[in-house]
Amino acid sequence: MEVYAPIPKDLVYRAPPAVRIVRTFVFVAALAIGATGVLRFMYAAPMDSHNFGTVQTRFGTAGVVCGGDTAPRCGDSTGLAFAKCTPDLMAYFNSVAEYDVRARALLGKRPPTGNKWYLLCGWGPLVRGAPAHLESN
Repeated sequence: MEVYAPIPKDLVYRAPPAVRIVRTFVFVAALAIGATGVLRFMYAAPMDSHNFGTVQTRFGTAGVVCGGDTAPRCGDSTGLAFAKCTPDLMAYFNSVAEYDVRARALLGKRPPTGNKWYLLCGWGPLVRGAPAHLESN
């Protein structure tokens, strides 16, 4: 039979009541902030995305898209998505700063949303749909 002795009161430390209240408040606030972030992420509206169709270029068929996880946000610019990154394509679009100028020269069209074109290559699933109806430069 084992007998346990009580812990002497001078060895037990307990924070003063004001410290315990503040500590509990901080813990509950941190928990609420974390839960709010998780719930906002879970129930947020999906990102706006739009597929305008396809265009034929000398580098092959390209999709005209915006938004979603891969393309530029709708309203900012429009992505010109090619299924494969061929050497000829990469040589033509050799500078990020000139994507818009090069795309306008290649297509002769304005982007349907936003004020510039953006190159996306290696995104085969984005190259789908009927021919896009775009306005001329």
